[in-house]
Amino acid sequence: MVTSALLLLGVATAHAGFLPLWEVDTFPDGDPVDGTNDWVAGYDADPWRGSRTTSTPGGDFLIPSTDDTANPNATYGTGGPADNWLIRGAPFENGSITAMLGNRDDDSMGVVLSHNGGGTFYLAVHTGGSQQSPGSRPPPLDDTPRPRVAVLRVQQGKATMMGQADAPALTTRNSPLNALTLVRAGKRLLLMLDDTTLVDVTDDKPLPEGRAGVYAYDNGDDPQNRIGYIDLVTALLLDTDDDGVADDVDNCPINPNPQQVDNDGDGTGDPCDPTPGTPDDPTDSGTTDSGTISDTDTGIDIPGPVEPGEFTDEELFATACEGCRTGAPASAGWALVLMGLLGLRRRRPGT
Repeated sequence: MVTSALLLLGVATAHAGFLPLWEVDTFPDGDPVDGTNDWVAGYDADPWRGSRTTSTPGGDFLIPSTDDTANPNATYGTGGPADNWLIRGAPFENGSITAMLGNRDDDSMGVVLSHNGGGTFYLAVHTGGSQQSPGSRPPPLDDTPRPRVAVLRVQQGKATMMGQADAPALTTRNSPLNALTLVRAGKRLLLMLDDTTLVDVTDDKPLPEGRAGVYAYDNGDDPQNRIGYIDLVTALLLDTDDDGVADDVDNCPINPNPQQVDNDGDGTGDPCDPTPGTPDDPTDSGTTDSGTISDTDTGIDIPGPVEPGEFTDEELFATACEGCRTGAPASAGWALVLMGLLGLRRRRPGT
């Protein structure tokens, strides 16, 4: 579980952190969830609802209520059945979304990250199905007759498969539920089911920040109570160096800098700054430092605007501290992601 995920990432030991952004485990009984508690839905024809019915005892559940399907070539962001997402909270880039899921249906449930409220987002989805009933999958997934998980990249309505894998079926009981998690750290995306890493992919053109939430496709509104259900949804912000400052706003994400010390005011925290305490040369108009490395023949910076072939501050920083600003953390950072996530994720008492 944890060990296998760390081995997959090529890391033996490390420490890391996540910071809570929001957590929801209570939903309105029988009423549409859209418009309550900051929730926003993408498909209005069949709303998500809360339930405390005898069919799902033990607490509040979030239930999709549509059995509508989309054309296999359908695009996202048009308000059709493929857009049956439910998102909330402030936008963020690096972090995770986890939903505690059960599914008595043979169709699809999942979570979304980096959602712009339309046709751009990442989707981690679990598809049900069996040899007898393949179930339904959101486009462009095919009807493979067995449970699978997949990570899709949706941009301006067009979905691209990033990675998929066979997976266990979700529980049909109310407790314990299965934890489906999508983690994003720069260009890396990691899908976990409970403690097992099933998909680990890289997006060379990562999407901008966005909101997070849950997803369902052709799942619900069944007279025989074959439905999917969600008990707890948790969004966390990635804090790779565990200093209490989220990576998205940390001036030094890979080295602890809890006070965000930046003595030279260049936007790079001192632990990540190769020349801490050396302010920008005022004659350089903020484009170079008086000690900036040149890739011309001298290796000495000449005050003034950036010369052709000369390293800028950003280039120097990237050379000295690759990954300190944006992009995927180093392999050690991924161990931190997994260790921190498993430590923070919780289930209901007794599960």
